[in-house]
Amino acid sequence: MFRSRILISALDSSPSPTYALPFYLKPALMLPVLAFCTLDHLPLENAQAGLSRGRCRPGSNWRYAQEAETEKKGSAETGMCFSTYTYGSGDTAVEVGIAIPESATSDGPYDVLLSIVAPVDLGWVGVSWGGSTTYVPLSVAWPNGDEVMVNARMAYGYYVPAPYEDATHTVLENSFVNDTHWSLDAVCTGRAAWEDFDGNLQVLSTEEPVYLALAASYSPVDGPDNEETTFSIHSPTAHW
Repeated sequence: MFRSRILISALDSSPSPTYALPFYLKPALMLPVLAFCTLDHLPLENAQAGLSRGRCRPGSNWRYAQEAETEKKGSAETGMCFSTYTYGSGDTAVEVGIAIPESATSDGPYDVLLSIVAPVDLGWVGVSWGGSTTYVPLSVAWPNGDEVMVNARMAYGYYVPAPYEDATHTVLENSFVNDTHWSLDAVCTGRAAWEDFDGNLQVLSTEEPVYLALAASYSPVDGPDNEETTFSIHSPTAHW
């Protein structure tokens, strides 16, 4: 069972914005621990995204950021609650959501539930699980017709990241592409633990600060139906 998602929204219409967003960035910012909640069915700002999400009613088991400007919301598709941080609005917003299992600990690897919602004008979105570009696992997602593709990558230099065989993604059925947005929900295996450049095991802490990064491009990937496709350099980036 997954903990509630921290939903990060990024991107606006300005060229190449760079900004900092919180995710375990301060001791006060902790993942909520409720796995499910009751929904009020309040839609997201842009209803055209095809989403059916709403706010959660308060619960005594919630632990969330007191310093960050977050909201508690829920997904009717997954039954999950998650916190949201919004940057940008309307058709220019990108949302990245993360949930971890209730049983996850810092002692070993665990699966991660990844959610990405992006405007159709965006060619691809990548999430760095180590907060940098090289020698950390990456999840790169893009639209392909009426479906969404996602592939595990790792960059061994500042060039196109290579496929990473030690991680996999299982795309969930509620992923979609419509006239305005594409949306991915996927269970990621091998994202929360990896060996760094020196061969040391790195595990994303469930208790201490963790730094993640987001990159995206308005240029489409070269072969959208090929999981090992190449793609152009990112333009917008974010770290949180």
